[in-house]
Amino acid sequence: IGFKTGFFSFDTKIKWVFLLSTLFFLVVIVVLWMLNTEMHNEGRHPKKVRFIVRREYKYYYTLVVMYGVQKQMMMVYGPWVIIELLQKKTDTIALLAMVGLFVGIFFIPALGRWIDRFGIKKMLYADALSFILVYYLYGFLSAGYYNGTLAITGIPVLLAYILFVGDRMSAQMGIIRTVYFKKIAVDAQDITPTLSLGISLDHVMSILFAVIGGFVWDIYGPQYIFYLVGTLSFVNLYVAYKIKD
Repeated sequence: IGFKTGFFSFDTKIKWVFLLSTLFFLVVIVVLWMLNTEMHNEGRHPKKVRFIVRREYKYYYTLVVMYGVQKQMMMVYGPWVIIELLQKKTDTIALLAMVGLFVGIFFIPALGRWIDRFGIKKMLYADALSFILVYYLYGFLSAGYYNGTLAITGIPVLLAYILFVGDRMSAQMGIIRTVYFKKIAVDAQDITPTLSLGISLDHVMSILFAVIGGFVWDIYGPQYIFYLVGTLSFVNLYVAYKIKD
């Protein structure tokens, strides 16, 4: 609403959106400090968490590495199609993000029920196929926008919006990886350090692919980065095939 009405703008001398965001962050800091005060126990000292690497967890590591790549697509290159190729502004991205959050209210509980009903293996297949489908479609649309064969109005734009939301639902399926790991954990004490390692691997790959993706976009064209990640997502499909249900 702020950007649509012009109250928020990146062109004004004072960027009110950043000041308001800072205010909210300060409120969050105060709330976290209050929570920490209430929960703090002088007699307890948390143990230092160390990374644990086991051969048995190789497929989990593979999945989190792949997610690091796919997350960069969701956070940067998917939105950049709408911003750069379709020439949409901040209010459009904000509205699409809100739609994604609203859909997630219903999608995430349903995802939990599907895991219980169909099992981890089938849901990992669904996870892999969702990434492959979303990124190949993104590539097809990006090629059309980039080459001028698709209009940047009407149905082609609506399709990009649907993919934007669908990509966020694919990312929510990351809970399947966590459930899978908890199922295969050799020792319950492995769970926290291994999940921490998974987050670290995810971040490292995300940062590396941000650079790689930028070069691919700039040199070859936007569609090729989506084709590349769609092809890499077949690794997820292979993992789904290899694991035991």
